[in-house]
This record gives sequence, structure tokens and C-alpha cells, in this order.
Amino acid sequence: MIPITIGEIKFINKEIQRLNAKLVRLESEAYSVTPKLSDSPPNGGASDKVGNVVSQITDIKIDIQALVLKRDMALNMLSREKFEENCIYMRLRLHYSWAKIATSVGTSVDGLKKMCYRYSW
Repeated sequence: MIPITIGEIKFINKEIQRLNAKLVRLESEAYSVTPKLSDSPPNGGASDKVGNVVSQITDIKIDIQALVLKRDMALNMLSREKFEENCIYMRLRLHYSWAKIATSVGTSVDGLKKMCYRYSW
């Protein structure tokens, strides 16, 4: 497996958020389908809008699952023995602030962030 960095994990998280937002939009489209009532006959173009949306929803859910799996596998590779990896684990898995981590390890926030962002595992 190629080395991964905090930047890549953050990109994966943003992509998951983007896909979740798209999923919410598509689900609302699928649930808010109302039939058109008119006296005129249909124009012959038969399209299955709900079926298309359901297909897109399924594809997005698969993409989200793949990204979550990739992120979790990368975070599970972090060792709690190495200083940098332990700090990254606290930040990404436990959602501690940089200030809280820096205080607990006795270093500056800027120095800690630089060190962690440069580290790859």
C-alpha cells in the first residue's frame, strides 16, 4: 500500500461529505415525484426518472462505502507507539483539536501540525 498523509485523509473526508450531500439531494428527488396530470396524451418519450435516481443513489452509496473503507483501513494502520502517528490518531480518529493535542504532548500547535502534515504512513 502506498503511504498516505493527513491531506489525503482530509480529501477523502471532503469527498464523503460531497457524496452524502448529493445523496440527500437525490433521495429528496426520488421521494418528491408527483405524477403530471393532464388531458393530453403522453408524447411517447417513456423515461423512468425514479429508476434512474435509484440507480444513482445505489452507485453513490457504493462509492461512499469504498471511501469509508479506504479511510478506515489507513487510520487502522496508525501505530499508537510512534509519536507522530499517535498525534494523527488523536486528531483524525478521536477528533481532538490541535491545541488539545499540543497541550497534552507539550509542544506548540504550529510545530505539531507541521510535523503531522509532513508525516506519511
